[in-house]
Amino acid sequence: MSRTLQEPIVLKCSTCCSCGVQYALPLDLWDAQIRTGGFHYCPNGHSQGWSEGTETKARKKAEVALQQERQRHDQSKAALRESEEKLKKLEERTRCACCPCCNRTFKDVRRHLALKHPEYVKSR
Repeated sequence: MSRTLQEPIVLKCSTCCSCGVQYALPLDLWDAQIRTGGFHYCPNGHSQGWSEGTETKARKKAEVALQQERQRHDQSKAALRESEEKLKKLEERTRCACCPCCNRTFKDVRRHLALKHPEYVKSR
């Protein structure tokens, strides 16, 4: 005993870019190929489709954005480390009563800076 199954199928009409023949594909197959990438053939055997789908493109775009963000983060960390080292050196020099501009030692570094390096005092 045989049974007949009747189910409606939605088809997507398309035209072959090589030979111009019109053909139809199930809409589910068409949508899957757009999402994940894939190929089908026109009735004359010409390959049609997408080398990479929208999901693949979105994943690659996200990976590139993540890589760029990691690079910016690494650069920020390096700049922070460099600034901290400069600050540490400057603090050490001022603790030793050394002028940060002319590398000489003074009993009153603040007075020396105000008299000899007013531009340095203004920038701080």
